[in-house]
Amino acid sequence: MAEEHAGRSGFEQIMSALAEWERLRRVAFGGRDDLVQSLRAENGRAMHALAAQTAALAQSAPGWPQAAILLRQMLIALGLDPDAPALKDHAAIGELQRSCAACGRKQECARDLLQGTAAENFYAYCPNAKALDSIYVEMTFKSL
Repeated sequence: MAEEHAGRSGFEQIMSALAEWERLRRVAFGGRDDLVQSLRAENGRAMHALAAQTAALAQSAPGWPQAAILLRQMLIALGLDPDAPALKDHAAIGELQRSCAACGRKQECARDLLQGTAAENFYAYCPNAKALDSIYVEMTFKSL
């Protein structure tokens, strides 16, 4: 009878340990679930703020998506690699983008780029002509 009681006591200890483990698991995963929910809510707020900033940027610089494409194509037409690290990190790139976005001669620029005459004609209308020339010279000498 003592052996049966000793076996039961061991079983009860195991069951008690399993119950405690289950309680701790629920606490741990329950806390993690709260953290996950909190992170999801914060992510949603951040995405909303980013969307609002993007909309504000689009309104403050009309034509900015088109301008980014035109500037990239102009760099290529001038023989510059727009993906070159030195060019991506160039101090003037932000100003070139803003100037291009504000330019009222995007149609003329797009037409010249399409016709392959941009490198010859951009001096007549591009507000970035001098800066692009300087960057071209700088990048050409860096590659020598």
